[in-house]
Amino acid sequence: MAQPIPFTGTTGLIVSPTVEQTNYYAEEIFLTEFKVFLGLLYHMGTIRTNRLQDYWKRGYLFDLPCFNSRMSRDRWMLILRCLHFVKNPAQDDEPQPRNRLNKINSLLDIFHENIDLIQYPTRVLAIDGSMVLWRGRLVFRQFIYGKRHKYGIKMYVLTDSLGFVLKCIIYSGSNDTEVGGKGHVTNVVKKLLEGKLGVGHSIYMDNYYNSVELAQYLLNNNTYCTGTLRANWKNNPQEVIKKKLNKGEMIQRLTQKVEEINKKGNQITKPKDILQYNKFMGGIDHSDQMLSYYSLNSHNLFTRYSGSKLNLYEFRLFVIETLIKEGLETTLAPRFTPQLKTGNHYPKMVERNEKKKKSSSLPRVY
Repeated sequence: MAQPIPFTGTTGLIVSPTVEQTNYYAEEIFLTEFKVFLGLLYHMGTIRTNRLQDYWKRGYLFDLPCFNSRMSRDRWMLILRCLHFVKNPAQDDEPQPRNRLNKINSLLDIFHENIDLIQYPTRVLAIDGSMVLWRGRLVFRQFIYGKRHKYGIKMYVLTDSLGFVLKCIIYSGSNDTEVGGKGHVTNVVKKLLEGKLGVGHSIYMDNYYNSVELAQYLLNNNTYCTGTLRANWKNNPQEVIKKKLNKGEMIQRLTQKVEEINKKGNQITKPKDILQYNKFMGGIDHSDQMLSYYSLNSHNLFTRYSGSKLNLYEFRLFVIETLIKEGLETTLAPRFTPQLKTGNHYPKMVERNEKKKKSSSLPRVY
């Protein structure tokens, strides 16, 4: 008796190739259109107006063709309204995420992943805090005296000696789920250095982060540490902390001295570690200054590898123009140009005999 033939088909809805290609094409159009959206968004940082609507306003005082000819105001506003990076809880009774940065963490992850793919940093790294200007209402807005922008969002930043921002942590308050709570600053350093330990890096940081325990932890992970040290930190060498020093005196443990010419042209002697610290912490100062304008790692890469030299402002305009030009061709109707009023634009009386003549010429229907 013949064996029954098994059924090997899969019952269910079959996705048509037409549907797949339609979805693909729609995604391609949206991504291209999104470049225009980003280009216009960046350009709003170059040309300032009091209201978003003013960028699309026409007339002698406002006319900006790069806005009203590339994307309509309503379309731009719609994309801005829909801009979203994480799915909201499906129901109101679902627990809300504790992380205050939940809605943008995925965007930060993309930034860090791309930086890791593009370039590996130099041996020398630096850690410090930076501020992004923010004057709006925000529960974790900070005030840091001495920063270029005193009010804003505090960020912990890891850079290399070339000034590249390698990683950043946005500080969202003492209840931060990743680095908040006990051992906060040590947690910050460990988080910033994930993936960088064990390969011989040299880390430079100031006394807010540095401690004897942290230095030992880094050394155990084949990483050197250089930085200033607060006198009241635990486990500091007491013979160093309690030593009373006069101006120009120093006490040290295991270091090298080098000669240096100061700003007045005088030759002075400083520990080698101090000179190295002043030199490499400049990477943080540079990135902090860039953040106060509009920080772009891409400008640093462009300057270093393209062979072209553009200052930061020129490079910003280059990026904006490229994004806008790569976007879709405008689908808007041709721009209306008002014409001077003449007699031809006004209604005129039609003579009675002309009316009759026109009506008599019409075909009759029986």
